[in-house]
Amino acid sequence: LCSARSGKMAEEGKARDLEVSTFISVYNGKWPAEFDKDVHSGRQKSKLLQVRWARWDPEERTLEVGAGKIFTPIAKCLRLYLFLPPHPASPPFIFAGDDTPPTVGQALDRVAQRAAERRTPLSVLVDQVVDSVAQEVQAGTVDWNGLGMRDDDETNFADVYEIAAKNRKSMDAAICLATAACRSLRRVTILDPFPYMFLDAQGGQDFDACRLALESLPPTRMISSSSDATLTEQQGKLLRWLTDLKGVRIKDDAAPGADKRWEGKGVEPVFELRLDHSSDPEMAALEAKYGSVAAFHGSALENFHCILRCGLKSFSGDRRRMRTGDMYGEGVYLSSDFRLAHSFAGRGMGWDKSEFGKYLTCIAACQVVLHPSVKHRKETARVEQRGRPMDEFPHTYYVVPDPRYILVTSLIFVADRPPASQAAAAASSSSSSSSAAAASGTRQAQAQAQHARGGADLRVWFRAALLVAICAVLCMKWFR
Repeated sequence: LCSARSGKMAEEGKARDLEVSTFISVYNGKWPAEFDKDVHSGRQKSKLLQVRWARWDPEERTLEVGAGKIFTPIAKCLRLYLFLPPHPASPPFIFAGDDTPPTVGQALDRVAQRAAERRTPLSVLVDQVVDSVAQEVQAGTVDWNGLGMRDDDETNFADVYEIAAKNRKSMDAAICLATAACRSLRRVTILDPFPYMFLDAQGGQDFDACRLALESLPPTRMISSSSDATLTEQQGKLLRWLTDLKGVRIKDDAAPGADKRWEGKGVEPVFELRLDHSSDPEMAALEAKYGSVAAFHGSALENFHCILRCGLKSFSGDRRRMRTGDMYGEGVYLSSDFRLAHSFAGRGMGWDKSEFGKYLTCIAACQVVLHPSVKHRKETARVEQRGRPMDEFPHTYYVVPDPRYILVTSLIFVADRPPASQAAAAASSSSSSSSAAAASGTRQAQAQAQHARGGADLRVWFRAALLVAICAVLCMKWFR
């Protein structure tokens, strides 16, 4: 009897964790389709307060929710906490920060009391919590200043300048990805989510206005100091939206080139955008049960605006969106070798003012759960890139049918040329190099050019021989 009871409680605990995972996924780098359009032009637009972000603390079993207006900076959102016991029948404990007005605490107590009397789904409970605070504002028992928010937050972009100062390169990368998606011929499907400030009342998307706004942004080096650049209201809102990833926090990687992962790879990244996700109970349970591995996914630059916010998705069977086929079955394709993923990454044109350069490639570094449904096998891939000799990459490929088993941990950017700062440093150091090194470099370049010409000539002769053989077969059939 005790064993059956403990088993039942364990199952109920799993159900609670699954409910948390379902709720947190929306704010944890896996936005559902049309999410932003619903929030900014649909039924929620009239709400005083909205859930702006959410993060889960598994040790304290506490869901932290940030509530604010559409334009409220992330740091100024009201922090609300929901303690959720493992057993769904146990009542939740709801509270706010110490500096919250007493009337807000009383409103939260009333919501918790109702939830204790009647089982309430988590998504409904969070809405009730946020609405109870909004009702106190409408009743006049608390004002916006008491909640740490001000009416001029919409046009006060101190938070944007602060983000640019702390994570300048991350902001640059977000602008590059949005610009690449906006310029694409497939922008209707891949510029998702779409910046809310360019939506009309019916949810229509103004792509031209969005593109012009992105092109008008000053370089991020200037934005990092409010004295060097003054943002317009439209520019400030756009930058705030681009760097707002709900519960995912972005941060610059100090020196990606010094990472030992890139040694001997032949490709040196210029920047790695780190993504700090909230804990996901379902993902953690799957990793503990099946284990996980690191893998890489390459795709066209224009696709990564959506990947950054919505995660990786499988388009197997969708001929309009699929780029590289599905010879090993349906799912998201990843490789254990960074070079192979880089060969599948489509070079694209980003933002003209980026410090990384105009043309970029992007690769997603991921954590993959080795669920039984995930196909994986070791093989040796042969890849030819941009006229270079064919390289062989021993690697393990992974085909993941369910995107729930993939977590994008960072985005790695590779430029056609080094950034301006690195180029200047290289130029100053090369001025003091010896003539012998220059001669050696010239001989190496000549050898590479000769090798490339030899390979090109061989391909031409092969194509000519194939054409002659086809013509001979056709002539024989004709005379018969």
